[in-house]
Amino acid sequence: MRYNRAILIFIILMALAIPQLPVKAASLGDLVKGSGSAVYYVTDDNKRLTFPNEATYFSWYKNFSGVKTLSDNEIASLPLAGLVTLRPGTAPVMVESDNKTYAVAHSGVLRLIQTDALTQTIFGSDWQKKIIFIPAAFYVSYKQGDPITGSGQYWWQTEMNNSPDIAHDLIFGASTQTTMTFETVPKTTVKKTINLAVGLWNQQDPSVTHIPTPDEIKAMLFTGNGSGQSVADYYSKMSGGSVTLNDAGVFGWYPADKPFAHYWADPDPTDADHDGYINGHNEKWAETILKMDKEFDFSAYDTNHDGILSSDELGILIVIPSNGPFGTNRVVVSQEYPTVKPMVVDGVKIGMIAEWYTGNPANFGVVAHELSHLFFNTADMYLDSPFRANNLSLMDGSYCNCYIDPWQRQVMGKDWLNILKPTGEGYYDLPSVNASDSVMEIPRPGTDEFLLLEYRQSDKYQDTGKPGILIWDILKPSTDGDWARDNIHLLRANGGTPLDDNAASYYGSDGASASTGQIKWFDGSNSGISLTDIGLPGETIRFKLNLKN
Repeated sequence: MRYNRAILIFIILMALAIPQLPVKAASLGDLVKGSGSAVYYVTDDNKRLTFPNEATYFSWYKNFSGVKTLSDNEIASLPLAGLVTLRPGTAPVMVESDNKTYAVAHSGVLRLIQTDALTQTIFGSDWQKKIIFIPAAFYVSYKQGDPITGSGQYWWQTEMNNSPDIAHDLIFGASTQTTMTFETVPKTTVKKTINLAVGLWNQQDPSVTHIPTPDEIKAMLFTGNGSGQSVADYYSKMSGGSVTLNDAGVFGWYPADKPFAHYWADPDPTDADHDGYINGHNEKWAETILKMDKEFDFSAYDTNHDGILSSDELGILIVIPSNGPFGTNRVVVSQEYPTVKPMVVDGVKIGMIAEWYTGNPANFGVVAHELSHLFFNTADMYLDSPFRANNLSLMDGSYCNCYIDPWQRQVMGKDWLNILKPTGEGYYDLPSVNASDSVMEIPRPGTDEFLLLEYRQSDKYQDTGKPGILIWDILKPSTDGDWARDNIHLLRANGGTPLDDNAASYYGSDGASASTGQIKWFDGSNSGISLTDIGLPGETIRFKLNLKN
């Protein structure tokens, strides 16, 4: 075998730098040499590996102070077993006479990095200055692994952490990096069509600067606006394709029968104007329903013929132009004074309706939020707490472009998500909920409490927060009382103070993996659960699950 000049210089330098201390025994992990210049690593089966060059040696050790000198006979009694390979994560590597760039994984596995952009993401903008060249003669010591085709598939800090020394790299490296499998509880795909009739009521507020056209309203609700968003598409996305929103008709704009100020006046408890209403808001809803009835047969949707029109049969949305967004769900009545009378049209009783003050421009989050109440009984989550979901759940009060939190999707959607259950400690590749409709569940033994790990990315329905792992603490799988505020808590990466959505998720970045530290249950006790080696967000996000119960 021919050695190049750099290798010969390295051998001479080692001979000068290594102290000549005679030792009579060698064991796993020892660095040893004989009377010659070569340095060896002793394996667990009393064999020796040779360091082929300076770059390989110094990827594992800072100096030669740990090298022990044995007799030549003792060295000869340790059979040669090959060469030491570079420590994983040290640097990008190239093989002499080959222009491809690789990353080193555990046990001497070379993984081709397909693009320079990926190399820069992993090793930094100065990656070309960090390249270590592997002599062609030593290439046979390495094994070929899967290519790195996207971000999140390799992270230098994680690889280095998993190989803290040569023993771990040789003996434990492969096993510690083995990807664990999930036990999957699949979602239930029950197809459901929900019907929505829309009444456009113009309160004729002179301060309103823009009134959307009926076609603009229809696009946002059913057919899709310029961004590809629609409430129909959103519900299909959140339900994993289970829910179809049907356009039962968009009617109006209907001008208000009375001046704008009438509907916003203080309550009229004695009905002094003899219109049958105490509150102008109740009056505007009834007015809209009666105007719609001239164009629309409500009774056609009373499919069970019980004389009551439920939201399962037909949802009713009243749209009002405004400068700022707002929404409610309310029961509409035909009279408040002197007695309350239900709203009956076409022989059917109208119950709950949703109301959408559009905002300018029309706000998508508020209408999706209010219709989620109407159709799926989702619960509000906004509260003054560091555990608040804020812009990471549609059911908070922020009217954001954002997903529904995973537990409401699961409970109120009747199994809209796949539940992934870990099968033990180890490394997991968690797919994004955006692409897979899947979240990871970790129970608290002996209680109803559990964690949901949701890997969320950005898309047209999630434009806030950094892509990464969100950790939700679910205290009880309950739907009693104020159950969402009481039982759904987001365990933010920054602890929730300040309430920064960009500091809510866990993800590796800037050349380092991330970790959660010890996760605590809601009562403050240690869970024994932590995530370490959290990698860069990609198609999946990789992390090590540690369980110490």
